Amino acid sequence: MAVYLIWDVFERFNTDNPAEKQFYNKVIIWEVVALVILSAWLGVERWIPNESQSAAALAAVLVFVTIWFAVLAFKKRVFYRPPGQPPSTSPDT
Repeated sequence: MAVYLIWDVFERFNTDNPAEKQFYNKVIIWEVVALVILSAWLGVERWIPNESQSAAALAAVLVFVTIWFAVLAFKKRVFYRPPGQPPSTSPDT
């Protein structure tokens, strides 16, 4: 995930489309928050009393991170277009 974060920061600075920059800002925030949440879980995991509770906590964290990613992935479709069509300037179209 850290590699994707570096890649997305690079891509954000290489696009001229303001809507795409805004999209990359959201992706970068998701990646940072996901890394912090997963790192925090790794830090507290050893104090969770049993494996079933630990597994449930990890599952909840992964579901949250994955759903957030899915929402962002659907929004990214705006920036892909058939050849010959102008680029979108709005993330909501």
